[in-house]
Amino acid sequence: MSDLQIRDFAPPDTGPFLHLMRRAWGDGAMRPDEFAWWFERNPAGGVQIGVAEENGSVLGVLGASTVKMRLDGRELLGSFSVHGTTAEAARGRGIFQQLERHNEERSAAKGVACVLAFASGPTAPLFTKRLGWTRLGKRRLWARLLRAGAPIRHLRGKGDGDARFGELDEYTKIYGDVRVVPLTRFGPATDDIYERAAPAWGSHVVRKADHMNWRYIDSPWSYRGYTSIREGHATGWGVVRVKKHRGAPLAVLADLVAPGGYADARALIKRCLADIEHADAMVTLPPRDRAHRRALLSCGFVPATLTLDFMGKPLQDGFELPSSWHLSLGDTDFF
Repeated sequence: MSDLQIRDFAPPDTGPFLHLMRRAWGDGAMRPDEFAWWFERNPAGGVQIGVAEENGSVLGVLGASTVKMRLDGRELLGSFSVHGTTAEAARGRGIFQQLERHNEERSAAKGVACVLAFASGPTAPLFTKRLGWTRLGKRRLWARLLRAGAPIRHLRGKGDGDARFGELDEYTKIYGDVRVVPLTRFGPATDDIYERAAPAWGSHVVRKADHMNWRYIDSPWSYRGYTSIREGHATGWGVVRVKKHRGAPLAVLADLVAPGGYADARALIKRCLADIEHADAMVTLPPRDRAHRRALLSCGFVPATLTLDFMGKPLQDGFELPSSWHLSLGDTDFF
């Protein structure tokens, strides 16, 4: 008879959590400082992790990251299912499904309206067929090649060093009549940009300063942010990250917001590209806004072969999943 127990995370589980991450993802796995930032300092809620334990050993973990969202015009709590893995010897026992159900029950009790995820190939059937989730559409990534030979290296699984940022240039860079400067903190000016952009987005993660400073500026991960300025007023922002993905050195355009349109978005993209060194490519999940897509195309981005399988599940009686969504790779750093 199995003694498997599905329970809430406790502080002593931090070590086993990180150990499972290292076993699954190697050197790129979450570090202690990243764990503390992601789960303990989130302004929308504290730690929510399900733990599978058997005979004193942790066999699986799965996190739920709470965020403030605007869902069909209402500001509610939502969550993303993230940072989960099962010990190799325990796979095939349905542990992932049990952990997800546990987290859904806990999140529902806290008033979370819905849970969302970008499902991988192996987990997608578990979400839809066993856990009652709904597919909300596949989203295609766009990419801009930055170095010759990158596609061949990627196919062979052979990286070529690490992507990195160039030395930070604190000075203004000018693109037509748009100036772009480094973004040190989100605040009232960026909150105003968000409020101007949000009505056209559909449902989305609320991009107010408390969330954005936690998510990007205070992150232990490698991000840089930039603000576009026109006629003395901030008009948009872009956030970029450098990382390795499956051995490939990449840059990720994590967030791009420019309600003023094409010129502001293009200036932000060009500044993000200018500060990247030794990356094979830059990838992004493009906004549905046509001006942003035109700006990406003008900077050399094209639709890539990789798609993300976006899905969700309502957690409150009477709540229906919205049909229209604004998403960015920075919402979860899935990629």
